[in-house]
Amino acid sequence: MTQLLIRCSNDHEKLKLESILIVWRKQKFAIGKLLHRALAVGSPILLNYHRLLHGSTMANEERRQHNELQTRYFDERAELFEQKVPGDIQQRTAYIVTTAGVNAQSTILDVGSGTGVLIGHFLAAGAKQENIVACDLSQRMLALASIHYHKVHFWLGDVMEFSFDSVDSNFPPHVKAFDHIFFNACFGNMLDQVAVLRHSRTLLSQQGKIVISHPLPKFVQSLHATEPEIVPNLLPSAQWCGEKAKELGLTVEHFESSNQLYLAILAR
Repeated sequence: MTQLLIRCSNDHEKLKLESILIVWRKQKFAIGKLLHRALAVGSPILLNYHRLLHGSTMANEERRQHNELQTRYFDERAELFEQKVPGDIQQRTAYIVTTAGVNAQSTILDVGSGTGVLIGHFLAAGAKQENIVACDLSQRMLALASIHYHKVHFWLGDVMEFSFDSVDSNFPPHVKAFDHIFFNACFGNMLDQVAVLRHSRTLLSQQGKIVISHPLPKFVQSLHATEPEIVPNLLPSAQWCGEKAKELGLTVEHFESSNQLYLAILAR
């Protein structure tokens, strides 16, 4: 459109085209802003339309930008998560781990591990640090967690990019699959929850379980409303869990949702 301005024969035509160009830019900006807002709040129709138009390349770019935002957000707030966890929250997180059936033989992937809120409960249930992989986008959060848990393997990155074929030389060689994959207080932050479940399914052992949980589910609703770019999705409903579990060859072993606790366990 800018090239057309150069080719215009007189000032009148230039002025007319400049006006059209201004309107076009404003409309383009408004549509783009609306689309990104809709994507941020998790509109499934627009999300699918966006991906249909632009394909996997755009989806990967969208995820990259989302991950960068998540990284900055939690790096800046890492110390806040070092504060002592209230007793009632500790009880709920302990309940999440015991209900999931963690034991001394469990191999565990803790997605969105942060400063290690669940790790102490894993150990209390009998799990060994050498069998725990803590995954997070925030290097600062993992650094704080590593102060307390020296033998846990800390993996910096997006769980969607985790693969046993590409782990570093420090990765525990005896861990070939995960008996438990936890998404505690982070599943709403996942940009594409279905894709995350599908990928996580490939990392499970024969009796593996995917555990989606939150000790303060009302907090997810609040952040989804006020900061949709950070929490683009709500926690899944029982129907959603049932449908996705069936698609992935899983079963819903446990589901409960209240103002005090959210817990969904999908098992092979």
